Amino acid sequence: MLSYPKEISEYLINAIKKNFNPAYLTVDKSGILVDFSPNITDYGLTSFEKGAPLDRQTFYFEGLLPLEENAEIYLPHIKFEDNLSVDVYIFSKDDKDQIILFNEWEKEKEIFYIQQRASETSLIKDRLNGKLRIALDEQTALANSYGRFAPKELINIIGKEILSQPNSKAFSKINASFLVTSILNAEELSSNKTDKEILDFINHYQKIINDAVKENKGFIEDFKYDQVTAFFTGKIEDAINSAIQINKSLIEYNKTRTSNGYKEIVTSTGINFGSVVLAALGEGEKIWIAAISDDLNHTTHLNQLNRRYKTSALLSEAAYKLLIDKERYNLRSLGKYRQKNFAPQEIYEIMNCIPSDNEYFEKNEYKKVFENAAALFSKRKFKKAIKLFKHLKKKIKKDKTVDYFINSCKKEI
Repeated sequence: MLSYPKEISEYLINAIKKNFNPAYLTVDKSGILVDFSPNITDYGLTSFEKGAPLDRQTFYFEGLLPLEENAEIYLPHIKFEDNLSVDVYIFSKDDKDQIILFNEWEKEKEIFYIQQRASETSLIKDRLNGKLRIALDEQTALANSYGRFAPKELINIIGKEILSQPNSKAFSKINASFLVTSILNAEELSSNKTDKEILDFINHYQKIINDAVKENKGFIEDFKYDQVTAFFTGKIEDAINSAIQINKSLIEYNKTRTSNGYKEIVTSTGINFGSVVLAALGEGEKIWIAAISDDLNHTTHLNQLNRRYKTSALLSEAAYKLLIDKERYNLRSLGKYRQKNFAPQEIYEIMNCIPSDNEYFEKNEYKKVFENAAALFSKRKFKKAIKLFKHLKKKIKKDKTVDYFINSCKKEI
């Protein structure tokens, strides 16, 4: 039987049955991991280091810490590694946040929430009174209705009232900058790899994305294996700076990967600005926040256009217009793009995200000539445009975007 600190033992005795294999993490108010139980690996969480920030070692508790003193959160049925279903209790005591994990792999009945047994638990009795009881009731209702993790920023935006009443007519609408980034060679990277190799790669990649987004005042709205969506409610520059930081980190990570015999990660990014409607959908404990937005869909499409133009990162005209200092970044106009159901928009290559220095210098040297050719293409002056593009091809052989325009001109002439 594992030995636990006193406060955790008191909490567990009155909260769970003995056969739920509880594990714990202790985190101070600055976010540093102070202690953890040896059986934390049973939950698929590995490679923890005491004295290091918790949010740099795992993303599961992102946005939840630190708690106010004597506050607590209950999150049921959270999916951890290998699809393990876990109940998570978090409470604050003595200037530390305690995270307790209970497996429910053989669970037949819902574990009673600790407030139902407050009369039996002197620890809870001492804490629950007056306004604190009301606050905890609200938090419990929110956690029970919202059956998965979500960024604290997103919960604050949508509001507890909307979260506690899913499928209602209530919603929240905001303006934001959207960043969508994808791994273009995800299937190739996971081919013939062990589960551990794939997991290590995903964790490292997610950390790169999460750090860049968080440090530039954004938050991740959706994370999949090969695609991440992030929102930035401040300046459009925050989204662009995040994309540039991701690119720089990936360059360094790719050096490590290739030196160890692994293939480089190839990514693409799209950045746009617009509005998004946020609403709570679902039923029972399966509640999620839905982001509904044509502008967000356009961002995803913009990211996909990187494959067509052979670029690394693209910026929309709507986002470009919001830049305070347009000379701060090296942006190359690709001309007007016509997307179905949208007015033609100019799009820009974010050259600061080009991973190769040689490619960057070549493109930058002939940037003005390229933009003139792209403008002619947008005006459907294909014969004049193709002459300039063929001239560019002789000068900048690494610019695959020129190849796209040459082929497109040939189809139109």
